[in-house]
Amino acid sequence: GGEAFISRIASKISDGSEISAEDLGGLKQFLSGGASSNLPTLDRVFLKRQIDGIQIVHHIGMVQNMLDPEFYVSSLNGRSLHFRDCNPTSNSASDDNVEDFSHLAERQPLFVVPIPFIADWFKERSVAREASIETTTTTESIIGSTSRKRERETEQSKTSKHRSEVAESISRMDDCDVSKRAESPKISVEWWPAGCNGSDESGSPVLAKFYYDEYTKAGKKSTNLRLNDIVETIGVLSMNPWEAEFGTPANTFEFDSPPPPPSQLPRLHVLAYRTVDLDTLANEKLLTLTETTPEIMGAALSSGFKRSLAAHAIFLTMLSKAERKDSLIHRMSTSAVGCASLKVSTTVDSKEVFLRLKNVLHQSRPVVAAFDLTSKEQHPFPIKSNGIIAATSWQLPAGSTLLIHLGGSTQDGLEELLTSHQIAYTFEGGVQIPFEADYSIIVISNNKNVKCSLQVCCDEEDLSQLEEEESRLRQTLSLCRRVGNVKLSREVLERAQDDFLRQRSSARSNPKARKPLEGDFHRWLCLTRLQARSRCSEIATTEDWEQAFALDDGFWNSLN
Repeated sequence: GGEAFISRIASKISDGSEISAEDLGGLKQFLSGGASSNLPTLDRVFLKRQIDGIQIVHHIGMVQNMLDPEFYVSSLNGRSLHFRDCNPTSNSASDDNVEDFSHLAERQPLFVVPIPFIADWFKERSVAREASIETTTTTESIIGSTSRKRERETEQSKTSKHRSEVAESISRMDDCDVSKRAESPKISVEWWPAGCNGSDESGSPVLAKFYYDEYTKAGKKSTNLRLNDIVETIGVLSMNPWEAEFGTPANTFEFDSPPPPPSQLPRLHVLAYRTVDLDTLANEKLLTLTETTPEIMGAALSSGFKRSLAAHAIFLTMLSKAERKDSLIHRMSTSAVGCASLKVSTTVDSKEVFLRLKNVLHQSRPVVAAFDLTSKEQHPFPIKSNGIIAATSWQLPAGSTLLIHLGGSTQDGLEELLTSHQIAYTFEGGVQIPFEADYSIIVISNNKNVKCSLQVCCDEEDLSQLEEEESRLRQTLSLCRRVGNVKLSREVLERAQDDFLRQRSSARSNPKARKPLEGDFHRWLCLTRLQARSRCSEIATTEDWEQAFALDDGFWNSLN
């Protein structure tokens, strides 16, 4: 069974036995098959318990920082040192030849943090999961208790003292003073406090160490993680402060300050991992809710709810997803193909629209970052200094929803985000690198200088309609967003070309008509994809093109 398998892996790591390709493949299947839910979740609640022996835990979060690779001794005196923090010199006994190092290996340390700006309905655990955590007092109930051989007596006393201080350190982490956090120039315990950036307050950041070279033993080459990926892991938890820092970074000159100690930022040696997306997690979560079934979700889609133009524009924008196919247009485009941003002008108080729409989005999407920037002077774009990216507000996983309230002034860097779905990351030396912002972006503003791919006017009736649909909007969006890339058939492309040329010809003979440009053409194609996704289709038809064309005219007319 699963418990016996995990117990055997823990014993191998403790005894210094090599983790085989068969073991790694089994761990991968254990994770992908959903059995990891039987493992304790690495969070702040778990860290407050006494932690003994080899602990194999489950964790899920977003890759927030990528540190330089570090080198470590992979074996000593015939014992494997993979998947553990173990200083070789601290394990030596009088009869050991401490100079018998076989070779150095490389691993990739990443800061993995709780998913930011997570909605309440999305972060709530299922009843079964809560019961599992409550009945699991220590990981030893699953994997058994093991201890390292030939451990020095002095190290045992230090480790014992450290374990008794773990809960106190975590409590201090939860109660840290916000004003003091802002003044500290170093990476410290307060770097990612409980609830930082709207994350789950019970979630814990980890310094996860990935052994990419080891994972290849299982056959298929593993894909290296990227910034902002959501990753689910099974790993060995390390809390020992006397062994956690022996790894040598490839570039020791980059780090002006070291990471926090393990009691404040636990080390997780990853045995298996998989990348997941928000839509997959949202669907899994919806099916665990007692009021949701596949039949109810399907009925929500086919209910035929009649939306106003503004409500439909918001709905389509929340279906925005970057196209992932390797096509010529994708390689040559300066924007994220398939993504849409929406500017909502309003005839009522914009602050009220922002707050009411924020509530609707929080009930509908798993991650919603909402910012009122009417009085702020600078956008919180990601900035890296001292070797790490600061815990910034606009570092989000793909599939997030970004809601912004703007006043009369515009700010540098925002136009690229709204028009091209790219966000600039600033690295050491002032170097800026644009990253794809695969977000659904909605801007509440009456400022004519704010440019988005879509624009519409919203009034009181539109807001009320969205609020009325709120109860089934979550299920409808979840179903529709299962669709990945949307293919534009040859008939659609030929029809699009003909209509575009016809519109340009008509504009030349009518001085009052607006001449369509290349940006208009791409907007129509984007709307066509969104319209096809709204009916859960992977292929856009000429009917989708006609509907998108009519919607675009309606959006523009609403502004008048």
